[in-house]
Amino acid sequence: MTFNQLIFSIIVCFSLFAVTNIVIRFTVFRMYSDLRKKGVELSGKCLFDKQTLDKEVNSGYIEHAELIYRFVKYTRFAMTFATILIGLIMIMGYLLLKTR
Repeated sequence: MTFNQLIFSIIVCFSLFAVTNIVIRFTVFRMYSDLRKKGVELSGKCLFDKQTLDKEVNSGYIEHAELIYRFVKYTRFAMTFATILIGLIMIMGYLLLKTR
């Protein structure tokens, strides 16, 4: 694989990841807006601790449990995607600096 092909494949991969990341973020924002309209307040700790999330859902938001769990799942996925995107940006930067 030549260097130009490598750069092209990284750019295509980066573009796909960026578009997918934007779509996921809009989905998460829409779910967050729905939760806010329904009066659901979640702490940031719920995103990372399953037991805390279960306690909070069972204590007052049982009727919105499906939306809450889906929101947390998509938020975690968006964070993972953003981390991969940052890694791709760093790889592209390294390759650009290496070619100078």
